[in-house]
Amino acid sequence: MTLEIWITFVSVVFIFAIIPGPTVILVLGQSISHGKKSVIPLVSGVLIGDFVAMTLSLIGLGAVLATSATLFLILKWFGVGYLVYLGIKVWREVPQRDLPSLSAPGMSSANLFKSSFLVTALNPKDIVFFVAFFLSLLIPKYRLFHSYSY
Repeated sequence: MTLEIWITFVSVVFIFAIIPGPTVILVLGQSISHGKKSVIPLVSGVLIGDFVAMTLSLIGLGAVLATSATLFLILKWFGVGYLVYLGIKVWREVPQRDLPSLSAPGMSSANLFKSSFLVTALNPKDIVFFVAFFLSLLIPKYRLFHSYSY
């Protein structure tokens, strides 16, 4: 990989990382609610979720999602349902004072990890993103800008 391709890849990933999506909103909300101890399980869930999304996209699921609008829509609505479930769960949670950060019922480190992992790994836009950018940046014959230059 050349330096130009690497800089392009890092720049695009950085821009997409700072745009708030479901993962960023979940991590911010949970870390504000549960304090510093929640950061490690949340970040671990995001990292492993991204790895799973990359793996799924590279084995072909991303190409299927990119070409099948119905499957993309089904997966997207599954993600919407899960986010609504998380929102209702947080909405119904009774705020308690003077408790350690992770002692709220149902919000163990494992639950924080699971929620961030599922939101990240099942985000269909991430899977399609990984397919588009891995193919275009890592395999020269798939470069979009390269093909327009002829």
